[in-house]
Amino acid sequence: MKTETSRLERFIRKVEIAGNKLPHPWLLFVYLTVIVLAVAHIFDGVSFKIPGTDEVTTVVSLLNADGFRYMVENAVSNFVKFPPIGLVIPMAIGIGICEEAGLFDAAIVKLIRSVPSSIITAVLIFAAINSNIASDARYALIIPVSATLYLSLGRNPLLGIIAAYAGASAALSCNLLIVGLDATLAGLTEKAAQIIPHTASAPIHPAANWYFLAASTFLLTFVGTYVTEKIIAPMLEKEDKMPDKAHYTDEDIRLSPEQQKGLRYAAIALAICILVLLVLTVPQGALLRDTETGGILPKSPLMTGLIPIIMIIFISVGIAYGFGAGTIKSSHDIGKFMTKGVSSMSSFVLLAFFCAQFTNYFSQTNLATFIAVSGANGLEAINLTGIPLLIVVILFVSTINILVGSSTAKWAMMAPILVPMLGLIGYAPGFSQAVYRVADSVTNTINPLSTYYPFIIAYMQRYDAKAGIGTTIAYQLPYALAFMIAWTALLIAFYVLGLPFGPGISALL
Repeated sequence: MKTETSRLERFIRKVEIAGNKLPHPWLLFVYLTVIVLAVAHIFDGVSFKIPGTDEVTTVVSLLNADGFRYMVENAVSNFVKFPPIGLVIPMAIGIGICEEAGLFDAAIVKLIRSVPSSIITAVLIFAAINSNIASDARYALIIPVSATLYLSLGRNPLLGIIAAYAGASAALSCNLLIVGLDATLAGLTEKAAQIIPHTASAPIHPAANWYFLAASTFLLTFVGTYVTEKIIAPMLEKEDKMPDKAHYTDEDIRLSPEQQKGLRYAAIALAICILVLLVLTVPQGALLRDTETGGILPKSPLMTGLIPIIMIIFISVGIAYGFGAGTIKSSHDIGKFMTKGVSSMSSFVLLAFFCAQFTNYFSQTNLATFIAVSGANGLEAINLTGIPLLIVVILFVSTINILVGSSTAKWAMMAPILVPMLGLIGYAPGFSQAVYRVADSVTNTINPLSTYYPFIIAYMQRYDAKAGIGTTIAYQLPYALAFMIAWTALLIAFYVLGLPFGPGISALL
């Protein structure tokens, strides 16, 4: 056993060293842009036909006088028109108020403290999965709470940390609500869908995978609970790693009267928002229905205006909590929290500028279309479609996840190829995005290059001084494998049964 662990740790360290040599994502996009320009120049003038149409397209080089002028003149407009910018910033404003006011912290603690100990693992994993509403702050919140909670129940706090990390990371895309990541990925998918006519008019919006991810939340809660209680818990009990309970402070997971009051105010505000939304949506001729068809799907003011609607809900609920809890005392606090929400996206804005140039040149040179058509023809030639294709894509993306941890950066690189390629053989952009989200999430917990791995290890070492990368990987492997199998099975079930993945989103075009 020690030999196996030692070999595993040596392997992980080699992966870590190799992965650390990768550049920062912004520079990675610069390199990719250079590669795109060079490859397009090599294939300049090569013509190809888009399947199913009579349209003949040619690869175009930008490494010439006209191309140079194009790149200089359009650098700013590429960034301004980059779809994720308009989707992510409004979401950051609303989420920033909720996060800075303390609503997310209080809501998760309230949920965990309100259930019997017999189902605490299920509730913890459910809360951890949905904690991605708090973006990266979820780790700093859910991990300490889970450790303290399990100590309060007389159980090993390592079990709480391991289960919470699996829920928050291996099920990253899941949520019962529509969160910032949904908006970011939808923007990238929309941009990629414009590359070929097949997918240009296909619907795509932040709720494109909502039904599928909501169902996934419950499935992975069940699977995560089973793995925790039937596999991980017996391992920890057998190794007798119960630490000193001196770390436990019950006050760490109790809500103050002010927080309780804030939650009541937030609940009232949420109920009012839902009521107003129903009034504006349900009646025939309501303001948020399509003025021509009278319907809601596939297009209506409700669907096209989903981002500002969600932003208003977050703002309303966050302000209500803040005034109730006393964390917001004036409009100055509201403005400050909004600013913090937007500032938290500064790294994304930096990445977006370089990503916008990459995706634009990839499209403008027609290289993305050329690769997509070649890939689609190759898949048809070997008859790789349907379920086998889905499994291959999931395995491929899951492997790539070990080297490129950022969901946004990875999808920005892969969407311009994957969305058109799958679109050419009949798959909708929203479905391609759903396949990606499954593959991108399941291996997060066994990715030693994750920005938050040092935090997880450091917290585990509070209760087990010998815990390290190998320890974390060993306990997370069962979750990664179980989540991949169960989640892929659910994806296949939605595909085979023809179930919608979100409002107006099916698997096929």
